[in-house]
Amino acid sequence: MSMSLTPARQVVPWMVGALCAVTAAPTLAAADCNVSATTLVFGAYDTLSNSESHISATLTVSCVIVIGTLATVPYTISLSPSLTSGTMSRQMAGPMGSRLGYNLYTSAARSTVWGNGSGGTQTVANSVTPGSYGISAVQNHSVDGSLPVRQIVRPGSYSDGIVVTVDY
Repeated sequence: MSMSLTPARQVVPWMVGALCAVTAAPTLAAADCNVSATTLVFGAYDTLSNSESHISATLTVSCVIVIGTLATVPYTISLSPSLTSGTMSRQMAGPMGSRLGYNLYTSAARSTVWGNGSGGTQTVANSVTPGSYGISAVQNHSVDGSLPVRQIVRPGSYSDGIVVTVDY
């Protein structure tokens, strides 16, 4: 008997400033994977500071074998452009149309923008080893955010949305 397995996809809306983890049912695959995120909150922003604001959050991918056995489950995580700006030059929306620029990176070195592979951004690939049927395996990934210095913005709350996609 031959069986063809279709790669699956997990898409989760994620708010910068607030956690919003919603799971979507993936297509039939040998594994079922989910993603969740800790809250990413930059805190107070000082428009006169000469130091960038840095913060990190954790994306957690967990996979479980649902059909047969697999040694590992490879996956790729991509982050969408800013839902506020529509680009990889991410911006949070604030009061009276004010925008606060920020970006998300694949490491604390903040040298590689985490995105969808377009416009100079990169995705993050990894794998988990769930073991036998029904046993879940977890892999954590740090998302490092940065707010550039000396942005002229209005006081108030700022937020943006990012869609996290896990292809496996």
